[in-house]
Parts: sequence; structure tokens; C-alpha cells
Amino acid sequence: MNIETKDFLASFGPTGNLVRLFFKPCSCEIFHWCNEESELLSHPQYYGVPLLFPPNRTENGSFRFQNRVYRMKINDPVNHYNVHGFLLDKRPGKMVHEGDLVRSVLRWTPKDTDFAGFPHEFELVMEYRFGPGSVRMETTITNHSKTDMPCGIGFHTAFAAPRDEKIFLHVPNDGTFWHVHPSKRLPDGTKEKLSPEVAAVLDGKEETRFCNLGAQFSARNGGECFQILRKEVLIRYAVDPKFRFFAVWNGERKRDLICLEPMSCLGNAPNLPLPPQESGVRALAPGETIVFAMEFLISPRGN
Repeated sequence: MNIETKDFLASFGPTGNLVRLFFKPCSCEIFHWCNEESELLSHPQYYGVPLLFPPNRTENGSFRFQNRVYRMKINDPVNHYNVHGFLLDKRPGKMVHEGDLVRSVLRWTPKDTDFAGFPHEFELVMEYRFGPGSVRMETTITNHSKTDMPCGIGFHTAFAAPRDEKIFLHVPNDGTFWHVHPSKRLPDGTKEKLSPEVAAVLDGKEETRFCNLGAQFSARNGGECFQILRKEVLIRYAVDPKFRFFAVWNGERKRDLICLEPMSCLGNAPNLPLPPQESGVRALAPGETIVFAMEFLISPRGN
């Protein structure tokens, strides 16, 4: 699906997520994107705003929640874990375009192949509302099952980072990150101090390719607003307080992208030696609905 508004040309991929956002006032691609369906399905994490449910990595593809064991596909057999959850390649049941609003509706039911590994019926609705220089995204999840449902989401938001531009970030941080096991690439529940090189990139003192970026951080209680400063545009990415963590990744400096990834829980959260209030593990009661909100605010540099 392609749409055009006063300020944007936008495209939605085969799984219903926003994959292209072209800012007309500056003739600028905001996201890293491509228009080949096979590539979007093969590597969805590299393009636009793909949904992760649950986010990041899950050790052995399984976790225990309220004395129930959940199992997801092992899609990284080398490290034997699940990466990016189980909805990344699922197509929506319905997409609706009404003026400056696009709505995607996805239902998880016993008809889904992997339902036995996550046996909760739920509905996930994503709304994209386009305004002047802005796109607001709301993700609404409703538990239609009869038991509490573990709920954790993230967005592997891939912004364009052309190699012929010097691009700078402003990413709020407290000087620490969640330590990740060097080979397993999973958090262990402890924190570590940022290196001066990574801190310089997050604080906008060095450009995004100054060093490798690949870490998870805690957000502040009031939500976050990330900034990307490019040659012609300022991109602000605001997320609500339910996104208690975020990750930053620059593709080992090998790709023309910079990923800012808001997450409602840490990677591998249910398996960490942390209480739910610290890891972000959330229980969604039967019939309960939760809404996660984000907004992209884009303006020409100097405004």
C-alpha cells in the first residue's frame, strides 16, 4: 500500500508495517528501505518500522511465565535463540486507508501454525496518523484469551544513514548500558559503564559510524525523545513511558542505517534474574487492552 499526504510519500510492506517515509519538503528518505517484497520478507528488521513481539533475543527460544512454558522458533541456530519474536513475518488480516489514517489489524488465533508455543488469542491493531511533518503510531493489543498473557513489544526502527552524509544522534542515557554476554549476545541483568567512544556518539559529539553500536539502555520514567541530525532534516522520535528500554544499533557500520529501537522490556526479559518491575515483563489480563504510542516529528534543518 502506498499513500501520499501533504508532507509525505509512504509505503507499507507485506507485513503491514511502515517501510518508507519520504519527506517531500526536503526530498529526503527518512527510513532505510527498499521496494522489493522478497527482501522485505527476508530481512524485515532492516527496513522501516518492523514490530518485534517479544523484542530482541530469547535464549533457547523459550521462557517461563506464571508456571507456563512458552516456545518460539529457533531462528538463529548458531546461537540457539529466537531473534525478534514471532510476528515479524506475519501478514495482517486487514489494512484500511482512510484519509491521513492507515490501520493494520492482526489476529493471533489457534489457526496460526505456531500458536501452541504462544497459546493466547489476541488482536494487535496498528494505526498510523499522518500530520504536518509528523507521523503518530499507536499499537493496541487486546488479550482475548482466558489467562494472563505475557506482553512485550519493540520496534526495530531503521533510519536511513547515507554514507555521503555525516549523521549525528542525541540519545538520552545515564552513562550505563545493560551488559550483554559477548558470545551469547544476551543481557545478564547487570549494568556496565559506557565506553567513551559510544558515549560520544550517543551525546552527538561524534557521527554514527565513529564506532560499532549495539547496546540496550534504560529509558527515563517520562518517555524518551531521540534526535537524528542529518544534512537537511532534523528527525525527532518520541516514545511513551511504556517503552522502558531501548537499543541502538548501526549494523556494525556495514549498512546505510541507524536503528533506534524502543522496547517495553529487556531482551530475554522473562529469563533474567530480575523482578518484572525491573525487566519490564508485563502480564496482560484476560480482556485487557494496552496502547503503546510513538511519534516521528520531522522538520527541515534550521526550523
